[in-house]
Amino acid sequence: MRNTIAIVLVSHSEQLSLGLLDILKQMTDDRVAVACCGGDGKGGLGTRVSDIHAAIDSVWCSEGVLVLVDLGGSEMKTELAITELVPHKRSCVQIAAAPLVEGAIMAAAAALEGCDLATALRRAEQVTFG
Repeated sequence: MRNTIAIVLVSHSEQLSLGLLDILKQMTDDRVAVACCGGDGKGGLGTRVSDIHAAIDSVWCSEGVLVLVDLGGSEMKTELAITELVPHKRSCVQIAAAPLVEGAIMAAAAALEGCDLATALRRAEQVTFG
């Protein structure tokens, strides 16, 4: 699972993040490190900075971590979580401006191909609906 970027999924729904995690693990045959978080910790909708920080830490690698989020609130909390990382980790984490599901699938495919963080980010952000 090394020598590829890692992916973190951040959703307001724990079930959504776990379902997408399952899809990516099956799609990549567990060859890409993926973590997820979601929910308010009490069974409701929401996101928590501490959970996002822990998810990033759990898969962090020097190749980089691409984070995909579902809504604006999760993006803001992800930005906060990134600022709490130590500087050498912070510089290797990017948030994709992409649809959560489709962007994550494109990012996972890029990671399987051995693409670097910038390429995986670009591919995730190129997802369009047509």
